[in-house]
Amino acid sequence: DVARRTNPPNPWSVQMRKLYSFLIVAYLCSAVNGTRESHLILKILSLTSSGFDGSLMGALLPIKQFRETFGSGLVGSKASLIQGMYTIGGVSALPFVGVFLDTWGRRCGMFTGSCAVILGTILGGTANHMNQLLASRFFLGTSLDFTLLESTVDNIT
Repeated sequence: DVARRTNPPNPWSVQMRKLYSFLIVAYLCSAVNGTRESHLILKILSLTSSGFDGSLMGALLPIKQFRETFGSGLVGSKASLIQGMYTIGGVSALPFVGVFLDTWGRRCGMFTGSCAVILGTILGGTANHMNQLLASRFFLGTSLDFTLLESTVDNIT
C-alpha cells in the first residue's frame, strides 16, 4: 500500500503493457488452467455461459421473427455483428480489467462482472431494436473478462 501511494503505477508503462500481454495469453488459455477447485466452478460457469451464448445465438438467427425484429439475415454483416459483439465486448475490456482489479480488488471485479451480466441480460431480454441487442451482447462479453480473468490471474501468481 505504501509503495502504491509513493510511486503509483502507470497503466501504460512498458512493464504494464507486458503484463497486459501476459494476461491476454492467460485469458486465452484459461480453459486449461482450472487447477484450483474454488476457481474451477467459476471458470466452468464462465466457459459454460460462453458456450451457451454461442449456441443460443446460433439457434436464434434461423428464427424468422428474430430476423424480422432485428433486420438481420442468416448470413451477412448484421448477423456477423450480432454474433461478434460478444467477442468485441470481451476484447475491448482487456486493457482495463488488469488496472481495475489491481486498483479495486478481485471482489469488486467479480461484483462488476456480475452487474454487467445482469445489465446485459436485461438489455437483451427487452431488446426490440438492433442497437439494444448489440449493447446487450457487448455487456455480456465485457462481463466475461471481469469474472473469468480475475480467477486466472490468481492461478498465475
